[in-house]
Amino acid sequence: MSSTERLRDAVGDRYRITRELGAGGMATVYLAHDLKHDREVAIKVVHQELAAALGGERFLAEIKTTARLQHPHILPLLDSGEAGGTLYYVMPFVAGESLRDRLDREKQLPIEDAISIAREVADALGYAHGHGIVHRDIKPENILLQGTHAAVADFGIALAVQSAGGPRLTQTGLSLGTPNYMSPEQAMGDKTIDARSDIYALGAVTYEMLTGEPPFTGANVQAIVAKVLSDRPRPPSMVRDTVPPEVDAAVLKCLAKLPADRFPNAPAFATALTGPPVRTSRTGAIPRAGDARPWRLATVALALTTLVLAGVVLFPRGERERRTVTRAELEIGRTTTLTPPTIEASPDGRSVVYCNGLEIWIRRLEDMAASVPRAGSGGCFSASFSPDGRQLAVLGVPNGLRIVSLTGEAPPRPIVVSELPDVPIYGGGIEWAADGNVYIASRNVLLRIAPDQGTSAVVARVDSANVFRSIDVMPEAKASVVAISPRAGTQLSEYRIAVVDHSNGSLEYIQQGVNAKLAGDHLIVARDDGKLFAVPFDLGSRSLRGTPVVLGDSLTGEVPALDVTVDGTLVYWRTGGAGYGHPVLVDRDGTAREVTPRWSSVFLIPRISADGSRMVVEQFITGASDAWLRDLRTGVTQRLTSSGSTSGRPTWNPDGRSISVISDREGTAQAYRLRLDDASMQPLGSYESRGVFHVEWARGGEWLILRTDDQASGKGDIVTVRPGVDSVARPLVATEFSEYAPAISPDGKYLAYVSNQSGRFEVWVCTFPDGQGRWQVSSTGATEPLWSRSGKELFYVTEGHLVSAAVTTSPSFQASPPARLFPIASFVLYGVFNRNYDVMPDDRRFLMIRRDEEQTTRLMAVFNWRAQLERK
Repeated sequence: MSSTERLRDAVGDRYRITRELGAGGMATVYLAHDLKHDREVAIKVVHQELAAALGGERFLAEIKTTARLQHPHILPLLDSGEAGGTLYYVMPFVAGESLRDRLDREKQLPIEDAISIAREVADALGYAHGHGIVHRDIKPENILLQGTHAAVADFGIALAVQSAGGPRLTQTGLSLGTPNYMSPEQAMGDKTIDARSDIYALGAVTYEMLTGEPPFTGANVQAIVAKVLSDRPRPPSMVRDTVPPEVDAAVLKCLAKLPADRFPNAPAFATALTGPPVRTSRTGAIPRAGDARPWRLATVALALTTLVLAGVVLFPRGERERRTVTRAELEIGRTTTLTPPTIEASPDGRSVVYCNGLEIWIRRLEDMAASVPRAGSGGCFSASFSPDGRQLAVLGVPNGLRIVSLTGEAPPRPIVVSELPDVPIYGGGIEWAADGNVYIASRNVLLRIAPDQGTSAVVARVDSANVFRSIDVMPEAKASVVAISPRAGTQLSEYRIAVVDHSNGSLEYIQQGVNAKLAGDHLIVARDDGKLFAVPFDLGSRSLRGTPVVLGDSLTGEVPALDVTVDGTLVYWRTGGAGYGHPVLVDRDGTAREVTPRWSSVFLIPRISADGSRMVVEQFITGASDAWLRDLRTGVTQRLTSSGSTSGRPTWNPDGRSISVISDREGTAQAYRLRLDDASMQPLGSYESRGVFHVEWARGGEWLILRTDDQASGKGDIVTVRPGVDSVARPLVATEFSEYAPAISPDGKYLAYVSNQSGRFEVWVCTFPDGQGRWQVSSTGATEPLWSRSGKELFYVTEGHLVSAAVTTSPSFQASPPARLFPIASFVLYGVFNRNYDVMPDDRRFLMIRRDEEQTTRLMAVFNWRAQLERK
């Protein structure tokens, strides 16, 4: 029986084998069709003799490390198994080509392409190394190209082979690693190989992309290894004189003989490729004798001298560019939150950082590559570069304020602000100023925090009726420009720009506007209509002077996010869709039926009454939320709250004649009972000093379940109380981790919730009301749990689908693997904090909010914006 026939017998029930794609040292690759998911995949079948040496069970256990890697530039592991002696693993099929194919065709790549590919591979390596995984076999064959982007394949396969096979590998004659790209320590057979070996290999691949061949070649393996151990590579610029000095030096530093002389991590190499030349070790130093660059410089100098003597006046190219306004629009796709993310430009104006609530993303403006989230950075509301551009100060749930290294030199570290436990560390923005302090505009307080000491101080306050919306610290850090609005402001026209004096906390309002950023002698102001103005600004007197100039850009979003650099780069967001949607009823197969008459807005937290005849929902309109009621039989719609404050997250009470809502009408968010007949609101009780952001009733109204946030960090806890019995709430799930989205089972015996206890947010279940028994239900990242009305299923969102897990409770709780119901890409979801759908009484239909249009966000970059001032 042929190998193809053996494979068909082994996997024929799941994959239809199409054809053989090729063979390598460890495996033969086949193109196949995934029958379950209707997609093309690549199946790699380990050679029989190698499989026999490895042992299937050990290899499959080791290869699971690869399944943990989820990164845009890493080809993921989809499946693996053993059947009939056939050992295989499955990865996505990339319709492009490998880097080896392109090198064979072009020999040398354009320098810009080589740098882009190297940076993307470095980003993938940095992510994997952060998870303790070393590739061990970086080479052009394992770098796949699709369009302009790269993906690293076979990540961890070499490690799995070595770990599983051990000494038995010598029987197969297999050599792990490829001689042209092997580091000296790998070539010498060192048992301990770390991330710096991958950095060497990437340096060798980059060398080949630039010059057309690896740094060391030879007639056989022995000759290549001898050169790897003893010879110095020629600088790439001696082969190709257009290689920039910083690229020359960065590649040579990667190829240093000693690991200690290389870059400490892959991101540092990526940074060096486009930065100033790095210093290399003696083993990788650029030879001075015979260097081609002095000759090139002399040639350029001679040419310039000739032109000057001839009376020719040269206008430098950079000067011409500065006189031209250039705009770039970059699509980044749908964001995970309902509002536009924040944004900040790096000190050098070459990169931007932005947050979408869950992740930090960084993008170099000259790159066409998709932005990549920083590994392990956690939640993010806003972020700011350090003055040297090497670190980020980040605000986010659940970790509050933390410092994130962009060079990989240190893990993220939280900054504890112990002196101010009553001040929430999130809100209107953050900036790492030139004086080394981090300034945070948080609700009605402006804070100054010293990140190295963890000390803090209140710089200024506004009264409790107002809040800070944005901040931009002036160059000497003695004052800030801020945007302020009423706390319950429903109109962007109510936003104002003010200057805050750091010495005494005084505020002086100078301009109407929703956001403002300093740019040297101008203040860039976003107005409530989205128009952008450049207003002359005197830093000395901290006042406006002169006539505003309308810039040729308009912003969108609830509070338009923008940033600007003095040297002429403006960045901002342009959004479409804005989270608008309308209620629909969706069958378990994904078939949707309109709820008529059509009702379109920004809706959150829809909830169905026990008999399925009515729904309550939070409707978000320009700065505030209110609770609304709709009769699904007649279409009659009624507004339930209109206090001007935020009142939302509705929940049906057991009596069916009232609902519970969360409102900040008294300052701190608390739970209220709202009667449907007269819309009167009464507090449910003050059981928690912290804000309450979710309420559930259990056991016919005997228990009240509250989700509260730690004011300093945003870390969520779930507490319970018996109204009329308890005077304070008791912890149910209140750990050092974050717990959100509580959902009580119909019998009141179990509570489902979302927690990041496992390292990422998953769905968990605990016993109620004691919380003693706890079970992790999901394993691939999940949010928004909901019990079926029968209590026999648990619904939640994972891997882009709404799923159903069958539940049994005897003799103890147990949930089956989830079954997919339908994709959720076209619906508006809420994420980890709450649930944005409900199930009808028949458990066959779901009330969802379907997007009116695709919500997209585009990153807009305007280069040389000052040229508009000269023209106008």
